[in-house]
Amino acid sequence: MKTLSRSLKTMLLIALNCAALACVSGADELMLAGSAHATDLGCDFVDGRSNKIARVFSVTPTHVQVIYDGGQAGRKIPRHELPPELAAKFPYDAAKAAAYQQRQVAEAAARAAAQSAAARAASLKREQDLANEIERLNKQDQQLQSEITLARTLPRGNDKRAKITDKTNERQRIRDRITSLQTQSDELRTRRDAAP
Repeated sequence: MKTLSRSLKTMLLIALNCAALACVSGADELMLAGSAHATDLGCDFVDGRSNKIARVFSVTPTHVQVIYDGGQAGRKIPRHELPPELAAKFPYDAAKAAAYQQRQVAEAAARAAAQSAAARAASLKREQDLANEIERLNKQDQQLQSEITLARTLPRGNDKRAKITDKTNERQRIRDRITSLQTQSDELRTRRDAAP
């Protein structure tokens, strides 16, 4: 009975290991070859200089990113330009590379669309905030106009002229602010309408 149990455990472990190996072999994009120190990964020739490859940092269907001896430098090497030692470990598959590039382009387009939508939403919110502020200032302007009209009907004295001048100046500041906010709103609308 114990032998059967051990055999069953051994078979399960082998099956799990095979499944794990199948997952790892299909996951080139996520492969990090930390164990590559034990094997010769070849040299990379850049600008007439030979750089000994110490380890593989990351792998995609189009590139292999390597770190040179010393760990201070490295580069992303296109798969079709790999040295023979790495090309044997990471063979170039044109179909996988093309699918990967198409996926990258689609993801970039989706990110750009999301950013554009977010920018548009932010622009619309800012425009609405400006419209609310303009409306509030217009109400203040109307209130000041009413106060100026009322002050003009009062009899002389009690600094009537100074009060009217102060309210007129305040009203002018409000009108200047409204003009400035309206200009900002128009610029936002123009930019938003011109955006793709």
